[in-house]
Amino acid sequence: MKEYLRFETELFMRDRKNGFLFLGVALFLIGLLFYIPYQQVNDIYNKTQNELHTVRNTITSFPVHIVEEAPDRFPVYSDVLKESQLIGNQEVALTFYDDLEQYTSVGIELAETRIQAHEKGYESFNQNFYVPLEHSLREAVYYQALEDQNQTIERDAQSSSTYLVLAITAFSSVFFIFLLLLTSDILTKDNAHHTIIQAYPINESQRLLGKLLVYLFTTMLVLTGLFGLAYIGSLLLFDAGSMQYPRVIYTLSGYEAVSTGQFILKSLLISAGFVIHTILLAAVLNSFLKNRYLTLFFGSSFLLISFLFSGEWGNLAYTPISYLNPIAVLTGIAREHFGQSGIVYSRAILIYSLWSLIYLIILSIYFSKKHRLSTSHKEGGE
Repeated sequence: MKEYLRFETELFMRDRKNGFLFLGVALFLIGLLFYIPYQQVNDIYNKTQNELHTVRNTITSFPVHIVEEAPDRFPVYSDVLKESQLIGNQEVALTFYDDLEQYTSVGIELAETRIQAHEKGYESFNQNFYVPLEHSLREAVYYQALEDQNQTIERDAQSSSTYLVLAITAFSSVFFIFLLLLTSDILTKDNAHHTIIQAYPINESQRLLGKLLVYLFTTMLVLTGLFGLAYIGSLLLFDAGSMQYPRVIYTLSGYEAVSTGQFILKSLLISAGFVIHTILLAAVLNSFLKNRYLTLFFGSSFLLISFLFSGEWGNLAYTPISYLNPIAVLTGIAREHFGQSGIVYSRAILIYSLWSLIYLIILSIYFSKKHRLSTSHKEGGE
């Protein structure tokens, strides 16, 4: 088995397709280093200005003469006025006093005001006129964590710790396609090395296990290495940041804050489960379709289904289709997008494990049937 694992590892590393894919990841990480300062990603001054512009548009959308005569018809109007005042206070704290602690304290009250407005019917307005409820809930937890931990809010994303979080989050949105491209010929490529593979005294199930181990550990090792090098490179351009800086994730009990280090660790764990699941999914598709392009096409169709129908078909919550972006699951973005409260980190691990087991059973039955047919043909030939 050791010799076969070495052989599979050499094949994996020599595959030009794999090399181009990892090169693409490296270029993405380098590009992100320059994109963040150029686009002023997560700049709190720009954020404050945009929110101030939005809330002013919201105020002007109210028929003021009716509000003054019958305020009960517009119960959120007072909340909108308060929201405008609070954002103004943030602008003053940031622009005139450079008081980031005050900015954070006002942010807590601002998020709570928005949550109260949503409870009164904020969402009856045009969505361009208000901050979504889920965003307000995340911000309430985020600002509160900053205050509780006595941390200073980051002015923008130009810190190495935040760069790493943004890189992981952005890459996760294409992670499924990346893995499909990587594994689309996981079984059919054996046809080009049939004679060599047959020389190893192992059956097809053992070969699949070997491939799973090689693809899992090599992929995770190379990606971790690339992201690690990118983090080290970012130290030359940005401040180091802090691995204790709070990040918001979603759990069964709601939104909660964890440190950047914990966020990265959870990202690695959920990504490892996702890699195992996708490798085995590709193996199932590849074994039946026997073509890398068909494997890629049908695998990609799952991603399309997740965008088009997952929010409408509640039963899809029990399939991997709602979990094809692991970091979106971790942060609660997937829950918000699909409107399914059960899409959380712990369930994702369970779904990946359960469906990986199902794929293994399917492949085991397939290999067993294939072996019986091969044996009967040999006996018939004799």
